[in-house]
Amino acid sequence: GSLALISLMEMEPSGWEINEIPSEALDRLTDGFARRCRQFQKLGIDGCGFYMCYRSSLMAKALSPDLNRRTDRYGIPGALAMEAFKKVREACGEKFLIEIEVSGQDISDGFTLEDMAGYLKQWESYIDIVQLRAPTVELAHAIGANSNKEEPITLAYAKALKAKGFDLI
Repeated sequence: GSLALISLMEMEPSGWEINEIPSEALDRLTDGFARRCRQFQKLGIDGCGFYMCYRSSLMAKALSPDLNRRTDRYGIPGALAMEAFKKVREACGEKFLIEIEVSGQDISDGFTLEDMAGYLKQWESYIDIVQLRAPTVELAHAIGANSNKEEPITLAYAKALKAKGFDLI
């Protein structure tokens, strides 16, 4: 009776930065997400998870206005993710779950928790589950830098977003 989800994560092509990748290649990437999810669905997988935290994946870097300096349609933070979610939903239907693991905020001059609330609002008709992470790996885990805090930063994010009416978290 358990559900099975598969995790998806893409890195930049070797030697390329997010701002250098041709938009046609990003189109192929989002098409590929949809195609692979449809194949997984045919094998009995119930959904997919997009790994979008810690600036460690292409999708995470595309969210950050600090890193994403593109001038095409993918230069809008959140647009690459929206395109991927939309294509997966179209390929797999409403019953196929879409989960995201995403930092609640970015480091330095990246996105804020308010920005994340805006992204989630844009994506809410496509995503089913949100796992909130800290801006860095060190802050995200219960041991290490985060172990001395009374309340994990991710709990603060969840409370703030739930107060805004989000129920996916």
